[in-house]
Amino acid sequence: MNKRLVRVITMLSITMLVGASLSACTASKTQTTTETSSTSTKPALGGGGKGGPGGAAVDTSTIKQKWIDVAYADKSAAQKLDVYLPNDGTGPFPVIIAIHGGAFKSGDKSGELGYLQEALTRGYAVVSVNYRLSGEGIFPAQINDVKAAIRFVKANASKY
Repeated sequence: MNKRLVRVITMLSITMLVGASLSACTASKTQTTTETSSTSTKPALGGGGKGGPGGAAVDTSTIKQKWIDVAYADKSAAQKLDVYLPNDGTGPFPVIIAIHGGAFKSGDKSGELGYLQEALTRGYAVVSVNYRLSGEGIFPAQINDVKAAIRFVKANASKY
């Protein structure tokens, strides 16, 4: 197997594991909040608005530094990313690249950000990436889009 493809697959796996771990942390905080207070059953914050834990909408209004729908390439309107920075600290911050699931045929960058607040609280910046879905781009366009997004983040890190 091509070494570059192995690195991309490994990177995607690590991103998904980090996201799952942070989601578990957020879920446990949500459960604790639910047990101690009957008025709040949602985490304080989670993601971009189209989904979070259990598909519920999540609120990003308390995140002070965020850039939404930043174009990282110009081949498609889908090639956009969102940048979220921690409210505390001046950076530079380590970055979690969030890549949504959906078997390359469905999904959105704001759909799996239930762990967002936990990552930001722990001092991580989060970049959530959209890519061309399989109906628009033939494989490996999706991998190339994610690689282009990562190159964009590296090249423009000083802006954020």
